Amino acid sequence: MAAGAAFCIFAGLWPFAALVAVIAALMAYEHATIVFGERARFELLLEGGALAAAPLLMAASMPLLAIGLVCLIALAVTFRAKASGTSKRWGGGAVVYIGLALMAVVWLRDQQNGALITIWLFVSIWATDSFAQIVGRRVGGPKLAPITSPNKTWSGLIGGMAGAATVGVLTGLVLQAGFENTVALGFLGLFLALSGQLGDLLESAFKRHFDVKDSSNLIPGHGGVLDRVDGLALAAIILVVLIAGFGSGPFETASFG
Repeated sequence: MAAGAAFCIFAGLWPFAALVAVIAALMAYEHATIVFGERARFELLLEGGALAAAPLLMAASMPLLAIGLVCLIALAVTFRAKASGTSKRWGGGAVVYIGLALMAVVWLRDQQNGALITIWLFVSIWATDSFAQIVGRRVGGPKLAPITSPNKTWSGLIGGMAGAATVGVLTGLVLQAGFENTVALGFLGLFLALSGQLGDLLESAFKRHFDVKDSSNLIPGHGGVLDRVDGLALAAIILVVLIAGFGSGPFETASFG
């Protein structure tokens, strides 16, 4: 999965957007099935169509249309959720959240040095998850969110942040980005690790609300797609906000993307 994602990132904007569209359809399947049940064909059609179209519209430089489509379908899903007696927050609200995350990663890939930025984001979140798991198991200690996610610990959070910060510093050193940019990448890694862990907790709260262990069994032994990208989703949104507001200075020393 990681190798395929890396290949599409470096292959260009459209191959990557196509991959994101496929992932979007799978995420829509998992979300609609959890919220509305196994027979949620109409809701799946609505969500799948909108979420798969959103990254492609972003690649086609039509962000307003992408946002409008996702919001319109989210509104429809909210009414469906209300009619069926299920959660409106986890229905329409989650569609908007997922849609924004999908559009965010495509927007990042479309920036100057977008391949570098996107790969760096992916590696930072993977490092966060890996270090959090390793440190959390070996050190243990107080629980981070005992009700929402009983396995997470404060030591794991600190370990995950350290892992992402290390990725940031190493990136700066490899790119010879200079002291200030290297430090900035380290702190950015810390912040995105925190965002990623919060995104993980959001998905855990979603599953706990509907009393499910995994979002699906699409990935044998690893749960579903939502389980794999929960931390990446919020981190991507946050990174878009930061780059849109402050620029992509730390990455501009690279000559590819």
